[in-house]
Amino acid sequence: MKTSIELVPRTREQLVREIQEIAQMDIPHDGFNLPELRRKKGVFLSPEELIALRAEGVLAPEKALTLHLRTCDLPIDATLRRLQDAARSSVTRALLITGDHSYGSERRGVFAHELLPHLTETHDLAIGVGLDPYQPNFGRWPEKIDAIRRGIVDSVFTQPLFHPSQLDRVLDQTNGTITPSQVFIGSTWVT
Repeated sequence: MKTSIELVPRTREQLVREIQEIAQMDIPHDGFNLPELRRKKGVFLSPEELIALRAEGVLAPEKALTLHLRTCDLPIDATLRRLQDAARSSVTRALLITGDHSYGSERRGVFAHELLPHLTETHDLAIGVGLDPYQPNFGRWPEKIDAIRRGIVDSVFTQPLFHPSQLDRVLDQTNGTITPSQVFIGSTWVT
């Protein structure tokens, strides 16, 4: 089993601090999973900024790095360029998610599953998609199966699961399509 820790920093300083805290607590992990967070005026830390932090060594090269790329904000060609940039910059995996439409902005992109047919070459970059156990169709899961079978998508990420029965539902949905080792299960604790 591999562990990827999702960090949700709002600033570069917060990201550095969280990485240092994880190192001090000696939490075993194989890598980091970093979402692209939007706000009304821009992005907190863009994938491009995270790629730069990887190049600077802030995000250690020996740790896997998964970047979430929102597909609803940019045209398909711009998202494809982002994938190529990520691949050239030692990013391990890109998780393609639609993302929530930003308030007050025009939708210029596509749903994540609509981007999949355009992926032909990603230069050793693994591609992941979301599987949302809280949606009736698991987050457009049927539309993603073909890309998995064609080898374009190699992993699935879930929203955090709050009950073991949800894991059974996820494994039932992915059975025969992808192996359990390719499913990244979101987990969290409620305080």
